[in-house]
Amino acid sequence: MKILYRFFVKDILSYFLMSSGFFLFIFIMEKGLYLGKFLFKNIPIISFGYLLLFSLIATIGFTVPMGFLMAVILSWARLVTSSERVAIESCGISIRGLILVTLSFGLCLSILTSSINQNVAPSSAFKFNLLYDNLMKKKPNLLIEEKAFVKLEKGDIYVERVDKEDLYQIYLTEENNTIFAKRGRVVKEDDSLALNLFDGVIHQQDRDLSSYHILKFSEHGLLLRKYEEGEVPEKKIYHYTGDELKDAAKRHKENPAMLTEFHKREAISYACFFFALVGTGIGLRTKRREKVVGFSASCLIILLYYIIFIGCEAFSKKAGISGMVMWLPNLILFLIGGGMLSRYFFARSKKYEDINSLYS
Repeated sequence: MKILYRFFVKDILSYFLMSSGFFLFIFIMEKGLYLGKFLFKNIPIISFGYLLLFSLIATIGFTVPMGFLMAVILSWARLVTSSERVAIESCGISIRGLILVTLSFGLCLSILTSSINQNVAPSSAFKFNLLYDNLMKKKPNLLIEEKAFVKLEKGDIYVERVDKEDLYQIYLTEENNTIFAKRGRVVKEDDSLALNLFDGVIHQQDRDLSSYHILKFSEHGLLLRKYEEGEVPEKKIYHYTGDELKDAAKRHKENPAMLTEFHKREAISYACFFFALVGTGIGLRTKRREKVVGFSASCLIILLYYIIFIGCEAFSKKAGISGMVMWLPNLILFLIGGGMLSRYFFARSKKYEDINSLYS
């Protein structure tokens, strides 16, 4: 029995590593395309590697449940379609033990993922911000992208062309001002970042819309960001560890966002267990030549799960209700998975009763 269980765990683990690698590769491509532009701005390759690493660690909480669902479906589908299940049962071994092993594997993975989501991932996201902020101080042009609108603290900026340190054909909105300039440059001063503009026009409209002004300039300076000595970027809610979220929730009982974030991380972590339940049910119902159907079903379940999950998060924050609503997608998975397994065992028990009645 132990050999069989060990073999099955290794089978799930191999599919899990391949599936998680697949989803992680998708995130690497997305993050790599976003961060790749920094390489063209001559940032150190080690800093680029750390940025990529910190951003990927934050995605583990999402990729692990997805990879595990696909691994469970593929493992059980292979067990069923290759007639290994028939061979196991013909030896008098019940597959209930294998189901228990699958659920135990999912529970252990959920506990590990919960620890990552509540402690490691928030710390990595904050370290990403710290490193990005330090790079911004050293290379101010990281703030600007060519032919793209970039959000600033007080408005938006669009630059047609970037040539090393020089910017060309600049469009900038700032409160009631719209600024056009032929040329500009982001410069680092002692404690701030500033944008120097040359040969441009400022279009200014009063707030009451009573007057409109056009000002031409040969040189104009704008403060982009001011740095305090030893300044550390402010922590946002997704930078808080699980313990920090619970402490903040006690201090701000009127704000449900902290508890919503805490339960969001817990729910997505324990999705591994509930995905194991659903994946086992789908895998057991897989017929020969239906492996592609199992793969498609896992992708559809993942899509629907995250749509409901995001909807619950938005509803909890806007309606101000308990963060426990984040467990609703897991409850749905439990009902579906439990129902599928119950129907499977009920159908098999009835089948055996019919067979026994033939020989009685």
